[in-house]
Amino acid sequence: MKFLNFDYFETHKFFGWIEDWIHGWFEKTMHTTLQTISDVSFNACLLVGLIAFILYIFGWEKGKKIAIISPVIYILIKIVGELVFGV
Repeated sequence: MKFLNFDYFETHKFFGWIEDWIHGWFEKTMHTTLQTISDVSFNACLLVGLIAFILYIFGWEKGKKIAIISPVIYILIKIVGELVFGV
């Protein structure tokens, strides 16, 4: 019965590095993605807010709500980035 000689610890050590590599890659990718979203969010929210404000000036009533909510969304993105992910 030599072919059934299965050592769990040796197998786990062999596949453990794959698990560690995937975990490290996922963590690095998520940190990079969140950093990019945090960096771009200011410009995106500013642009959306300004366009909505200009449309509100020209008579589009929904522009007022969007212009008010845009800075709130930016602040929430910053808070989540700082508190949860340390970005």
